[in-house]
Amino acid sequence: MIVTGTEYIVQEINMRAHITYCIAGVSAAAIFILLSAGGCTKKDTIPQASDSLVVPCQEVGASTLYAYDGPRLIWILDSDYSFKTLEDTSSMLVVPVRMSIFDSTGTKTTRVLADSGRTTKEMERFFVWGNVYIKNYDGQIIKSQTLWWNKLTRKVGSDDFVEIRTPGGDVLRGKGLDATESFSQWTLRENVSGEFPNFQDRMEEDEEF
Repeated sequence: MIVTGTEYIVQEINMRAHITYCIAGVSAAAIFILLSAGGCTKKDTIPQASDSLVVPCQEVGASTLYAYDGPRLIWILDSDYSFKTLEDTSSMLVVPVRMSIFDSTGTKTTRVLADSGRTTKEMERFFVWGNVYIKNYDGQIIKSQTLWWNKLTRKVGSDDFVEIRTPGGDVLRGKGLDATESFSQWTLRENVSGEFPNFQDRMEEDEEF
C-alpha cells in the first residue's frame, strides 16, 4: 500500500472504547425536585445547565498507534490507556508510554519509556513525564523526569535534571537538555557533572573521548 502525505494509522488491541459524559455540578437533590415537580408555573425557574457541565470524553484501552510520513514508518506507540475530550481533540493522554522510533531506512534507532505522555492531534509534538527512560541504537541511555519531542524541528529536550550513560561507562548529569532526536548530538545546559572510569588509560590509548 502506498501512503501519500503524512498519515497516522491506529490499530487498537483489545480495544475497550466508549464515550463518557462527565456531568458535574448538578446535585442529586436538584434532579429529584425537577423530576417530581410534574410541571411548573410561570413563576418557576427552570435550571439551565451550562455547556461546561457536560464534557464528552473518549477512553480507549490497550492500543498500538503507527505514525507514517508518506510511506515511511516514523514511530510506533504502545499504551494501556488513552484519553481525550471530544471538545478538545488537539491533545491525547496516553498511559504508559512505550515508543519505538525508526530512521529513514526503517531501522529502529530509539526506545522511549515513560509513565505518561501527551501528544497533539497531528502527533507533531510529544511531552512525556515520570521515570523517562531512553535507549538509542548505540546503547546510550538517557534518564529524566520529563522530556519533549518536536517532529518539525527534529529536536528533543528537557528542563529537568538529566542523566546520560554512554556505552563506555561514562555518566554525565546536568539540568536541562537540548539534543537531536537521534541523540547523536546533545548538550547539558547547567550544573554539569560526570564520572569517567579509566579516564587516564583511555586517554593514553588515544581512544576517542
